[in-house]
Amino acid sequence: MTLIDRKRTPPVVTPRTSKQESPEKPAAAAPAARGWAPASAKAATVAASGAAAAATRAAEAFYGAFASRDLAAMGRCYAPDVQFHDPLFKSLRGPEVMDMWKTIMPAANPATFKIEPRVASPTANADGSWTVKVHWDAHYDLGSRHIDNHSDSTLVVRDGKIVSQRDDWDLGAWTKQALPFGGGTRAANAVASLAAHSFIELQALFEKLKER
Repeated sequence: MTLIDRKRTPPVVTPRTSKQESPEKPAAAAPAARGWAPASAKAATVAASGAAAAATRAAEAFYGAFASRDLAAMGRCYAPDVQFHDPLFKSLRGPEVMDMWKTIMPAANPATFKIEPRVASPTANADGSWTVKVHWDAHYDLGSRHIDNHSDSTLVVRDGKIVSQRDDWDLGAWTKQALPFGGGTRAANAVASLAAHSFIELQALFEKLKER
């Protein structure tokens, strides 16, 4: 009997491999300190805050001068090309605005003249100007008739000067108080507006004649 030696197959040895390390993740950025902002952002905030304060001061200065009937101070609050609109005088521009104030301020009895303004916080506009809302109540005597008028004004302020003013109030309620008869009607309102414009034009003409 022939004996066949069976060769032992050597065991397969799997080499031990070292555990692969996962790639390091970049360290997370440290959170910004609370209240931190770039210097440019801080400068812009400070500038905006200063411009808002200047707009508020312009509105307060105007209504303070209005309350004290200081026409010169009121004029200094306006830009030279200021635009104005209200229900009685409609649209005015530039020198016409102060001509209007010069015609109506002397007509009101100074002993009973009182202005009560409330100035709201300004809001920024895209062109760099600021809008300031003001509610004001006026009380005065016009001849023998007493007037209580309630107005909401919208001022646009640029570089510390008022460039636009829109006063909204009830013209019918005003003519009912101001006119001796027929006030409050559409016709009375139209006549009052026409008379107001004519008076401004006459006042401007008299001023020009004085300068000659």
